[in-house]
Amino acid sequence: MAPRSLLLSTLVLIPLLTGCTSLRAGDEAEGPRVEHRQAELGDLGSVSVCGDVWLTQAPAPRHLDLAHRRGIRTVISLMPPRSPADDLVARECERNGMQFVRVGIVAELPTDAEVDRAMEALSRHDRGPTLMYCTSGALTATVFAIWRAARTGAPIEQVLEEARRTGMKPGAPESVVRTQVDRLLGQATTTRARPNDA
Repeated sequence: MAPRSLLLSTLVLIPLLTGCTSLRAGDEAEGPRVEHRQAELGDLGSVSVCGDVWLTQAPAPRHLDLAHRRGIRTVISLMPPRSPADDLVARECERNGMQFVRVGIVAELPTDAEVDRAMEALSRHDRGPTLMYCTSGALTATVFAIWRAARTGAPIEQVLEEARRTGMKPGAPESVVRTQVDRLLGQATTTRARPNDA
């Protein structure tokens, strides 16, 4: 009789314990939240910060000088290739001793290759505190949402809600976030499942 009671107790406890473990793991996976900081970079407008990544629209030299004083070490541009504004930003970054990374996204919705370049730039171990920008901030919010969900494990619905508040447009950009996260997570799973070549 005692072994049967023990078995029943165990069967009741397993789902409860599993649920608690999943909840804790989910909480840990969320990581830092996106915070909105007005006037953080002077008159640049809306600036959002998540961990050590700052998200905003295209900065002027005075904003970059202030960003450097705030501890920014890398500046990632999502502006289209050959953007004259980027040349000015690149020169100002060099003057302030900051790394400048040009991702070069052509349209409002990034391609797989453009997303991969942005993920690589955000995943660099040596980037330090980073400022990422595009023309208006909308594309920056979209790309960062992809990175948050695919690389940090933050829940997709939380990420999308934060991205909308950060400036991501509704509709197609949200679909792109979901599609790209699925693609990147699929790649990671395939890489882990691949047998060693050695």
